[in-house]
Amino acid sequence: MTTNHLQRAQFYLEHSRHDEAMQEIGFALGHDPNDAYARALLAFCLVERKQDDEALKQAQWAVHCAPDLAYAHFAVAYVQCEANRYKQADAAIREAIRIYPLEADYHALRAQIACGLRQWRVALEAAETGLQMDARHVGCTNLRALALRNLGQPDHAAVVLDSALAHNPENAYTHVNRGYAYLQAGDHRNALLHFREALRLDPGSAAAREGVLGALNARNPIYRLLLRYFFFMSRIPRGMQFVLLFGGWYVVNVASNVSSHNPGLAPYIVPVRIGYIVFVFLAWTANPLFNVLLRFDPLGRLALTRQQWIATDFMIFCLIGVCAGLAGWLRNGSDTALLILVFSAILMIPIAAACESRGPKRRLIFGIYAGTLALLSLVTILLTAFASGDAADPFFSATLLGFIAFTWLANFIPDR
Repeated sequence: MTTNHLQRAQFYLEHSRHDEAMQEIGFALGHDPNDAYARALLAFCLVERKQDDEALKQAQWAVHCAPDLAYAHFAVAYVQCEANRYKQADAAIREAIRIYPLEADYHALRAQIACGLRQWRVALEAAETGLQMDARHVGCTNLRALALRNLGQPDHAAVVLDSALAHNPENAYTHVNRGYAYLQAGDHRNALLHFREALRLDPGSAAAREGVLGALNARNPIYRLLLRYFFFMSRIPRGMQFVLLFGGWYVVNVASNVSSHNPGLAPYIVPVRIGYIVFVFLAWTANPLFNVLLRFDPLGRLALTRQQWIATDFMIFCLIGVCAGLAGWLRNGSDTALLILVFSAILMIPIAAACESRGPKRRLIFGIYAGTLALLSLVTILLTAFASGDAADPFFSATLLGFIAFTWLANFIPDR
């Protein structure tokens, strides 16, 4: 009886019918509350319903009930991976593979986790091991192509994906991966074709929807340059990303100190410094900022999610502030207008980070942070305009310190 319930639950889970799956799992657990396989299946259902904490609890309960059940460790790894806790996920999937090394799904998940850790060689090896178990495994094929692309072998990755599409042209995941391969190669037209096909096959695909937006924005040459930077940064470990960002900031500051002692170098260094500031600003705000233009594009309007629409609303509000502040400052050199210009511009960064966050906790933290900075900015502007003396100075300092702290803290808050 229990076996029948679990077989039906597995069927429902594979077809994304989570309510029916959970009902069958409930019947099975009613017969045996310590059924490890049922607990593991329940964990998968809960992850799909965004109940990550409860999902992890169920997966760990499954491991407790049956420490030698590879599927239980697989469930723990999957839950941790979905929560972006890749190190914990890696330990769990290694244990699952140790217990049962012949399951392609386990190697595919290990490859996915390695991709999350930017360990591209490990990802490639895991995907290729999984393909030895199942030569047509969709997950392993796509992760192998992703690893090859990030190891500097885009042509080989393209061959892998084209071969996969030849065998199964109706797989949305492969179309998404092929689209990103085209996008990385600078071919946004073919990328858009594959993303649209992926959306046709799977209208709920968030990756395909984001790909459509990226391909549409890539029509802009400035965004294409930023895409090259984004793809480059995605290939290197997070620690190295931090080193590069810090190194760029340090070099620009050293160059500025040099120009202050050697005025003759200023005409060469000042444009570099301005370019660096603009580049960093766009690196933070590119997606919501360019999405503003997509509000006027028929396909772009359809691809934008509600969260992205809200982000563009905030961007438009800030852009109005930038334009108004710039106009006022050019007209009469007003300090108040200059503050409106500067604060409207820098507020785009925490607003963009909040709206672009996938995890609800990160989105809430950044939203509160952005709101606090906005309030401090408003108080600073009002005191500068209507108060006398140095009343605005403490608020001005607090706003700038808060913004600087945000650009550092954002690198350490996980997106979950």
